[in-house]
Amino acid sequence: MERGARPSFFSTFETAIASGMSVLEFVCPACQVLGEIDLRTIDRHRAMTISGLIPSLSCRRCCTNPPSAPAIKRLTEEEWN
Repeated sequence: MERGARPSFFSTFETAIASGMSVLEFVCPACQVLGEIDLRTIDRHRAMTISGLIPSLSCRRCCTNPPSAPAIKRLTEEEWN
């Protein structure tokens, strides 16, 4: 906003990583399997929206043709164990 650009209403890889919220949690609506992925490990353009990952996150456990796209639950901080 400082540089006069229009704000984005969809989170991008760049904004998620810059804010420290790099872990994406998602769930399959059919079988309820939970998954998570670290956005820093994915080779995608930084300006890509996180919702652009939905096709590649579709569950292949419940069937070969998933019934619907996964539901993105939230972005979280990296957990250090």
